[in-house]
Amino acid sequence: MLWDRFRYNLLGMSPDGPVNPPEPKSRFSRLKWIAAALVLALVILVVMSRAPRASEKQEEGDFKDEDLEDPSTPSSSKSGDTASAVPPEVNLPDETHSQKPPENPESAEALNETQIEEWVKAEEPEVAVKKSVIPRPPDVPKTVEEALAHFQKYPKNYFERYKAQLFFCGSLCDMSEFEWNDHRLQYSAKFLQDNFVSKSIDCDMLYSKEAEEVLDAPAFEWPPPSSMPLLKIFTLGGNIRPWRWFHTDRYLGGRGLHPVWSKGAIKFETGQLHRGVLRGTYGAKVTNFLFKVLRSVDMKDKDVLVIGSEKPWVEIAALEAGARHVTTLEYGKIVSEDPRITTMRPFEFNEMYRNGSLPEFDVAISFSSLEHSGLGRYGDGINPWGDLITMARTSCVVKQKTGHVVIGVPSGVKDGIYYNAHRIFGPNRWPLFLTNWWAEKFYREHEGVFENGIAYARNERA
Repeated sequence: MLWDRFRYNLLGMSPDGPVNPPEPKSRFSRLKWIAAALVLALVILVVMSRAPRASEKQEEGDFKDEDLEDPSTPSSSKSGDTASAVPPEVNLPDETHSQKPPENPESAEALNETQIEEWVKAEEPEVAVKKSVIPRPPDVPKTVEEALAHFQKYPKNYFERYKAQLFFCGSLCDMSEFEWNDHRLQYSAKFLQDNFVSKSIDCDMLYSKEAEEVLDAPAFEWPPPSSMPLLKIFTLGGNIRPWRWFHTDRYLGGRGLHPVWSKGAIKFETGQLHRGVLRGTYGAKVTNFLFKVLRSVDMKDKDVLVIGSEKPWVEIAALEAGARHVTTLEYGKIVSEDPRITTMRPFEFNEMYRNGSLPEFDVAISFSSLEHSGLGRYGDGINPWGDLITMARTSCVVKQKTGHVVIGVPSGVKDGIYYNAHRIFGPNRWPLFLTNWWAEKFYREHEGVFENGIAYARNERA
């Protein structure tokens, strides 16, 4: 047996126990076995230590310059049909509004027909275009005092609290004239331009102390409700078939997941970025893609706002693309030791706006963050228009006419929602999301688990 031979030659033992000291020839044979074992161990250690780097280098090598594309022109689509390109994880059949969730034990749960009937009555669209599918409640409060009193009067009633949210949100959240678009999302700036939405925004109202108490109120129950509240509103009048993908990742207002961003770590990750191996939050390919997007737009000497960032990968990419300074807005408390990066929480940010000490930003960046707003996953309050409100507030702090946003969210050819994980932005949600933002470029990123649309848009708030 090989093991017996190994014991005898290397350890000087026979199957029956220790043997007498070997002769010189046997001793030389034993040394050869020891040397072979050491070489084998060294090879194993080298292979194990190099394996991650090899994987990262493969990610870097697989990324090509042509992967950065603005599908505004016909030649930019890899498949030849950007409107119908759907990743397997977000599969939307031609004849339905359903979405196929990722296939793993902890992923979304497809609702059966009984659950769907309970969740949403309109499983098939009645017509291609629907008007007034989300009527405004008739008894929305008419003054700040009424709205605040109404919100406080109903501490555990989602629909009544929604009425107070509508007052502070104003025309932005008035969907009484909303028209359902049954076409597929096209990854082109022209598609977003053709569906441009312009609305009057009251910035002082959105940032007021009273609005903060209503719009930024944390969840009043934990865990969040397992069935989606305000279903007809979240599904845009019952046009979106929901999926259940439930999370309880309470995070609002607490300590950041990575609470200290040290100078040394940022310097190290900056080197990784330029080598193409910075994994960030979603892997090196996604990081590389976003970095190429930022380098393709004007970032030189810009003051940048980053919305939602657990790790400083977006901040590093912005700085290396030419930004002068980055301010990060995040729910959790983070301390940055790099003077080029300032961090703050929403209540601090809002207070600075109210007292006039908040600077105007040249560019705002957010990647895979705002799709969660208002779904209650992180301990935030339920609000069907949480993502729209954040974008509207962003337009209030980014320079008008010259300021831009680089915004990436999970996207698909049809709109969708995974409750309470995130939304899928399709031909209806994207234009609402970009209210008052004029798209100049629209990219399709499909290296991660979900397909992402990344828009570069100019602030056209009146």
